[in-house]
Amino acid sequence: MAGTYSLGAGNWPTLVIESGHSETLPELHKDMRWWFQASNHEVKIVILAKFDHQQHHILLGKWEEEISSPQGAITRSRAAAILQQNGVLNPMKRQSITITRDETVPPRQGLHSTAPVAV
Repeated sequence: MAGTYSLGAGNWPTLVIESGHSETLPELHKDMRWWFQASNHEVKIVILAKFDHQQHHILLGKWEEEISSPQGAITRSRAAAILQQNGVLNPMKRQSITITRDETVPPRQGLHSTAPVAV
């Protein structure tokens, strides 16, 4: 859960998966921003997973930070210089996926697709 970690430099994960059933999507977005900021941008990718049992779907979003309104090609050295001047990185959603349950197929019970047969 966001807010419970206090790691030193170089000890943050590159990828974080933040999920929620009871949390709202805005709360998950707040958690995503926390990961980027608290890690001093060592976290590079945050995947958000929002479970909605009433709508029978899962929303997935892949977030990465980018320098806001760059002009021209961005090299690593130019990005570092821009960050030193402005310190402005904004989370951007790079990909989103919605997984929806097929209502025509009944949910499976356990690992077996059919009832076990006694021998």
